[in-house]
Amino acid sequence: MLSLLFAASFTFTASATGVEKGTPLEFMFADKDTDRAYETMFLIDRPIADFKRELEKSGIPVGRPQNNAKCDLWPVGCTIELEPAITNFVNITVPEGIVFNPMIYTGGSVNEKGQLDAAVDMPGSVMAFYSLPQSLFVMNGLYPQGEVYSSFKAERELKKGEKVNFTIRWNADSMPKKIDVVFNKTNAADIVRMIKSESERHPLDVKVGFDGSLTVDEAAGIASVLDGIESVRVKINGINGNGFFFRAFNPPIKWRDRQNRLAQPFELTIDESSATLVFIDEDWTVEGDDPKLTPKVIKFSDTTNYPKTDTCFIYATGKITLKRLVDVRNQLAAKYIRNWYIFSGK
Repeated sequence: MLSLLFAASFTFTASATGVEKGTPLEFMFADKDTDRAYETMFLIDRPIADFKRELEKSGIPVGRPQNNAKCDLWPVGCTIELEPAITNFVNITVPEGIVFNPMIYTGGSVNEKGQLDAAVDMPGSVMAFYSLPQSLFVMNGLYPQGEVYSSFKAERELKKGEKVNFTIRWNADSMPKKIDVVFNKTNAADIVRMIKSESERHPLDVKVGFDGSLTVDEAAGIASVLDGIESVRVKINGINGNGFFFRAFNPPIKWRDRQNRLAQPFELTIDESSATLVFIDEDWTVEGDDPKLTPKVIKFSDTTNYPKTDTCFIYATGKITLKRLVDVRNQLAAKYIRNWYIFSGK
């Protein structure tokens, strides 16, 4: 395992918000202009963009936040240590099945204008206790807000405005090693062995692709193996090439039943020679709690007329190749579709 040596550092001053002992906290640090001071332990004394700039000038490696649109579902960054420690101020009691991993520095997310989201969008998080992409620091893993809420509470009450000096130390060697792989008909076992071996020496950030010669069933088998090795140490992020994210090949079976879905996606059925696209109209004016569902075959060119969903389910026999799926998928006019789930069989 990697030995953590926190050599480099950055020191800053933060002001206590004055929250009472036992207050549920969402943030250790937030921007001084945040509207969430009531659930924050400390506020930093400078604009968040300036804080980020000064911190990165000190040499901390910049990681990558979660980004669902890019299928970057895990945050990536180097491990940091805070002095005084978080536990000096925060009582941590996470639910069973959830582990409080060390904080990592992702650098936060940038909006379409090139601005740091954390600098312009409230709550202006610097260090969050749940998975928040715009936050500069997050816990190393997946922490849905609803699942960890109230897991972090003020351990003691500090006088509002009380200044505390903090030092961030980091271990650059803890930055996950980037690996890009493409599975084909012959290399799956070798790639999996390589990933397991490398993960014993470094945390990994793995981007996975699937060769077009693979069948739906072969890709689903590989995806099941990847699901078994994915972890905080082996983070599978993004899509290598123009194919599908690995989780697309193993959707929950219950989603086949339209009545079990919270929302209705497009449905695309593909065989060797044809493809049919279906939009499912929902009529909520009928009696009862559930809508009347009416499937309607539509043209590929008409998909932009149905903007309510960015998700498409693909139904294909297990022997259909991924190249065939990609060729059909790329004909869709609705380029905003970003979530694809593939079911073997019709």
